[in-house]
Amino acid sequence: MHALPETEGDRLFDADIPFAGSMSVNPDGGSAAGCAATENYASKTTFSQANSSFGLDHGVVPRAPFPQPQRAEFTRRQFCLGNSVIQFRRASSGSLTWVREVATGGNGSGANGADPLGSQDSLVLGGDGLRLVAVNAGSNEVSVFGTIAGRLTWLSKSSSGGVFPNSVALSGDLVYVLNKNGATPNITGFRLDTSGTLHWIATVPLPPGSAGANDVRFSPDGTRLLLTESGTNEILVFPIASDGVAGSPVVQTSAGGSPFGIRFGHDGVVVISEAAGSASSYRSGDGDTLEVISGAVNDTQKASCWISLTRDASYAYLSNTGSGTLSSFQVGSNGELTLANAVAANPGGTPIDSSLSRDSRFLYVLDSAQGRVRFFAVDGASLTSLGSVSLPAGIQGIAAQ
Repeated sequence: MHALPETEGDRLFDADIPFAGSMSVNPDGGSAAGCAATENYASKTTFSQANSSFGLDHGVVPRAPFPQPQRAEFTRRQFCLGNSVIQFRRASSGSLTWVREVATGGNGSGANGADPLGSQDSLVLGGDGLRLVAVNAGSNEVSVFGTIAGRLTWLSKSSSGGVFPNSVALSGDLVYVLNKNGATPNITGFRLDTSGTLHWIATVPLPPGSAGANDVRFSPDGTRLLLTESGTNEILVFPIASDGVAGSPVVQTSAGGSPFGIRFGHDGVVVISEAAGSASSYRSGDGDTLEVISGAVNDTQKASCWISLTRDASYAYLSNTGSGTLSSFQVGSNGELTLANAVAANPGGTPIDSSLSRDSRFLYVLDSAQGRVRFFAVDGASLTSLGSVSLPAGIQGIAAQ
């Protein structure tokens, strides 16, 4: 559905786009906060009436086939009958062109308002740009993609280890999937081998009473796994042993209401968006607890769920789904947060997932309900609209490089 110009640049994949016809929609797919997930590649799920399978659209941009700096975007769309990932190429101007769409082999949740999955990081790209991992919330599976000669290629599909996987974390060859629903919500860990196949290593239940789990993210050194729960207003910190097995989590109350998206900065700094209309920063020290640096810094907007952080960790951008706006925060050298621009951009609609290009020059933002990807030029606290790409409604998950 989308293609990026053949000029050298990054590629984008889109996934989780709902089918316009009749379908059964999972009532648990969305979040109470009305938020969705995002990352550096865009993902979307597509539906084909000639094919009964749904696919999450995820994309990965390999480094070798593209001159530096590489530019790629991925987004996913999800349908009840099949998920897929769409790959785009990004031009030097930031514009996107569709390259191809690849089925995940699993099912999506279907369209469910502004936030089908109630999560961030449903589509995650490895640090080397050669592996992309996508959740299939409707079939309780996770799919892995790679790139061959610059083309997105399906590699494998595995059970997620639980019900309604909505977020995934990747650190080296270690993968953890957040299974949000079911009698016992959990995180399930895997090792990813060189062929792109996942091998189960552990399933760790979330604490009793857990509700509304939204995002799961590794610390940069891979020794901790953070998880947000907007339903309980808590942040869970799982220690990761040398064999990759997650231990029992340390649970702490969020500094702001309804924690949602997680992004790590430098020197142990963590910035977390909050659906209550704020963001908080923390420092992750030697223990498995987080020390508040700036708590609940208000952006005066509504449903501030999704977050992207620049490569130098100096600015954070929040998608305010309830207000149809984007806000910018400055992150100080010690991790302190300052609201830079309450309305850095006003795209309207219901913006959710977002992802920055590797050089942080461009920001890509999904609008699942309206079926589009908006893109912006980044200049510190300012965002300038550059255009949009139309997609079917229901897209969720984005990754860029």
